[in-house]
Amino acid sequence: MNFGTTAVKGRSLVVGTLMAFGLATTGFAADSYPKSDIKAVIPFGAGGGTDTLARAIVNLAEKELGQAVIVQNKPGATGAVATEFVRQQPADGYTILIAAENQNLYRTTGLSKLSFDDFEPVILLGEAYPVVVTLPGAKWKSISEMLDEVGKNPKSIKVMNTGPVGISGVVTAMLGKDFTLVPYRGEGPGLAGLLGGHVDIGIVSIGAVIQHVEIGNLKVLSVISDKRLKAYPDWPALGEERPEYKKYLPWGPYYGVYAKKGTPQPVLAKLQDSFKKAWSSDTYQKFLDERRIVPLGLMGEAAVAYQKKWESVTTWLLFEANAASDPAAFGIPRL
Repeated sequence: MNFGTTAVKGRSLVVGTLMAFGLATTGFAADSYPKSDIKAVIPFGAGGGTDTLARAIVNLAEKELGQAVIVQNKPGATGAVATEFVRQQPADGYTILIAAENQNLYRTTGLSKLSFDDFEPVILLGEAYPVVVTLPGAKWKSISEMLDEVGKNPKSIKVMNTGPVGISGVVTAMLGKDFTLVPYRGEGPGLAGLLGGHVDIGIVSIGAVIQHVEIGNLKVLSVISDKRLKAYPDWPALGEERPEYKKYLPWGPYYGVYAKKGTPQPVLAKLQDSFKKAWSSDTYQKFLDERRIVPLGLMGEAAVAYQKKWESVTTWLLFEANAASDPAAFGIPRL
């Protein structure tokens, strides 16, 4: 597991240099932050996946920071409202953003001019691989059988769809087949549609579907990864069955903690150290495991590199599916 060690060491050297000069240009000192409560802004409503992950890490990190971290939910425009709010605050570490991957898609989908380029990653918490599921009595024994059928008979297979930039939208764009997409307002309603026989296929996060799989209500056709998951070795991986998709894999939503670009390095280092200790705790690792979220723990340059790859893969997929504008116009390279 890569925790961005090299990047953190590099930042430590910068922090040491700044402290040696007394931080005259910033007015901050590493041992003086934080002096008051910190606000953690979440771009989605209470009770959702991002909110749950955020509150769990905040409860642990505030013990390391020595100040309370106050959570504020600010939903709207797929997270763009909260993102713009944090960007407007001073770059002093007292307002942070805890978000999912959506900001990578803002520019190419027209939601906002902002992106994660406007923020410093404190730590990337984890990623959630999607799975392709169907009813136990479905005729397909593998995802290859399902893909072959829809290839021969376009529109013959109905797939739940939560929007072009949702999990199902991106994965169906990746698969490149002509499905009949049936719109739903979220994973919950979509799964209800699948269980009720209104659609043939669901594409959802593991955490949303695992109970249905374990009691036999649904079966997994594939994990959207290049290799099988250690926790579920019986679940086939997409890249294993269809190597032509390996260039996109592994793929899935991810979650992270961010500070506004321009936050002084000593403040950023304090945030990174505190959230890294919280993330590394047995408590948080157990929390991630229970929700079937793969730990990341990336910081600094390693976190930026991860985000850039995700952004490139996903925006170009959506562009080719006519669900986003040309990524090249925003300097996003095709990998």
